[in-house]
Amino acid sequence: MKKLLSFLVAILMIALMTPVVKAAISVNGHLSVGLDMVEPEGINQDVAFSGPRANINISNQVGDVSTKVEVRINGGVYSLREAVVSLSNLMPNLTVKVGQLSLPVEENIVVSVDNANNMDNILISSDSGRLDAGLALDYKVNDQITTTLAFTNGQRTGINTGKTALCLKVATSGLMPNLTLDGSYYSQDKDNIMDLYATYNLTTLGLKINGIYVTKELDNVETDYMGGEVSYAIANTPCSLAARYTVSNPKVGNNTNLMAIGANYKLADQTKVQLEYMNQELDNNIDDTTDSSGLNLLVCTAF
Repeated sequence: MKKLLSFLVAILMIALMTPVVKAAISVNGHLSVGLDMVEPEGINQDVAFSGPRANINISNQVGDVSTKVEVRINGGVYSLREAVVSLSNLMPNLTVKVGQLSLPVEENIVVSVDNANNMDNILISSDSGRLDAGLALDYKVNDQITTTLAFTNGQRTGINTGKTALCLKVATSGLMPNLTLDGSYYSQDKDNIMDLYATYNLTTLGLKINGIYVTKELDNVETDYMGGEVSYAIANTPCSLAARYTVSNPKVGNNTNLMAIGANYKLADQTKVQLEYMNQELDNNIDDTTDSSGLNLLVCTAF
């Protein structure tokens, strides 16, 4: 399977080299700099400047072929996020994607807020997972439903089984007013992930509610993950507020709880100040140093 995927990527890149050079390339993203004061319980830590955090999107489209590369920089450490070549209209409503993909649903939502690459995120803290390399087929059933079937290398689990992973995903929008609902199933050997994500968006009130439920069985360890986030844009002001609460509940061991509250002040259309307080605790924890809390202050600008 890995040889097949490598071959597909090579063929697509060779075929695309000439038109990509001729076409205009789009670059956008965001850059954040500021102060961090997140410290373990019982350990005093001075306020420190954080390393620059940046997401850079490079994209291109020529006819039915598009490419996208997302690079993340955090404190001087570079990582490649999405790197995808997409080919649409091979068949009506069908898009083929090859590369490093954001699957399943949970990869690009509430647990990974800084992966969205825009100015809409109010909170700073995140819990980003891995992405898989592989082949995905997106089929648009109608204007409200899109389904995805993907075959990948399974690296997002962090467990090297050497076996191909399968992902099934359904994304919906407009089935009910203001509601989007996404769900996915991901399986590799004996490891399984199922998740459900909902967004309720009341734009007239400036209110947005996100909810997520994930159940995982990785390396024979079962874990449930639940989370919710509420954001509110204050009318006729440049201010917005948000709060998030998540809990990770392993079948063996103690729960991990994370709470975050944040506020944004927009200085200009593409620049804002972000302030966030975050607290993470392990239930029934004997060693408090694994708990942490702190304040983050960032200036974020989009380009």
